[in-house]
Amino acid sequence: MNIDKKFFTTLICLLTIVAIILASNAAIFKRAICVFAGRDRLVPIYRVQSDEKKIAISFDAAWGSDKTPKLLEILRKYNVKTTFFLVKMWMDKYPDMTKLIAKEGHEIGNHSATPRGWVVFQNSR
Repeated sequence: MNIDKKFFTTLICLLTIVAIILASNAAIFKRAICVFAGRDRLVPIYRVQSDEKKIAISFDAAWGSDKTPKLLEILRKYNVKTTFFLVKMWMDKYPDMTKLIAKEGHEIGNHSATPRGWVVFQNSR
């Protein structure tokens, strides 16, 4: 009985691996959400090979702005430029802070206009 259990466990593992490989390469699954990064899927850049000693820093702004002035002060003190990813509703609520971030030479990226799952959250209330 123990040999049969090992055999079936191994068989299921192998079939799962084969199914994953086939699914990630098959054209019919292009629209499916794939857990594994496919060849044409864009993924974030986490690191870049370089001999230079540099880091990249980014900040997300989606809720309050009470810490932003102090953060900008620290970045200014050490002459650090960064990217702020701002949510549209934050930019609408804090337009002066948005302008200050840009004025100080930081890059502004679009975080989103509506966070994912927001509709689900609103409908679940």
